[in-house]
Amino acid sequence: MLLLTNEDVERVLTMPDCVDVLRRFFAEESQGQVLTRQRTESWLPHLTTDTFYQCKTMEGGVPYIGKYVIRIDSNVTRKKQQGQSSRIEHVPSGNGSWMGMLLVFSTETGELLGWMPDGYLQRTRVGALYALAADYLARPDSENLGLIGSGWQAGGQILGLRCVRNIKKVRIYSSNADRRSRFADELQASLGIEVRPVAGAREAFAKADIVALATNANEKVMESAWIEPGQHLSSVRVLELDPRSYEDCDRVVVNRVEPWMQNYYLGELCPQDIKDARVPPSPPSAIEAREFFRQRIKRTGAREKTLFPNEASNYQLGGQFAAVAGFVFDQARKKGIGRDLPAEWFAQTLLP
Repeated sequence: MLLLTNEDVERVLTMPDCVDVLRRFFAEESQGQVLTRQRTESWLPHLTTDTFYQCKTMEGGVPYIGKYVIRIDSNVTRKKQQGQSSRIEHVPSGNGSWMGMLLVFSTETGELLGWMPDGYLQRTRVGALYALAADYLARPDSENLGLIGSGWQAGGQILGLRCVRNIKKVRIYSSNADRRSRFADELQASLGIEVRPVAGAREAFAKADIVALATNANEKVMESAWIEPGQHLSSVRVLELDPRSYEDCDRVVVNRVEPWMQNYYLGELCPQDIKDARVPPSPPSAIEAREFFRQRIKRTGAREKTLFPNEASNYQLGGQFAAVAGFVFDQARKKGIGRDLPAEWFAQTLLP
């Protein structure tokens, strides 16, 4: 059984590789070669007020590479006020770590092949998926990016988009002024392009070709009226997006055919905004994610406003993880990366 660290995963998974893995995944999915089980989130009370235990799972099978993968995240979460907005925060354990993992199984033998943390892989998968969507929906000449957010996922958005568009300028806004300045300086130094922090979200939207929302906000961080003709807008969280964007954009990708998430909770103990979360009504111009990825549907005009919201990114989510984690396992084996543990530690001689 192969044990990998986040550093091991980073050595074998580049952003361009991940974009290619997902392109193939959706091509295989269009031929019926993918299985995904619905994402579930279970919420339990915690001893601390306004804090909750959350277990998140998703899984999928990709027989074209002989892998079945289960993702498990076990978190203690709480709501944190930051300025005038609130954020969902995962509380680290006593040693400053978080619990999130991917289990890779063989569909040929049934055995557990590998274990890896989901941190670096998740960031890369999200960045690659939104890049793939932007490749279909953003104008080919897009160069200017507006980014709302300055955290882990925000960086992944820039790295992904640079795989499909010649991004030359980035304007960043987040509610923490010091953090966005440091983030902009780090990106400019590492990427060699102009990255500038701005004082308001509206400034990040102005004259951008692509706008990416990548926050952990519990309420909208933008106004639909800010979306300009020709812009492509994306959002990694449901609540950060102004729901009116669904009506105001010309081309919107939705995921209403697939039941992509189910929340389980005890009474009123789950955070209320999680219980109440609803996606806006599907507009007449909406495109189902299934058809969007299968047919690689693109924008039809230079002034068209396009939207790829969080719900669309959840299409075949468990399968996406299976494809990427399966690729990582195969590459690590090929390159001799990781630590081998005795297979018998993870098997039994009693028939369950």
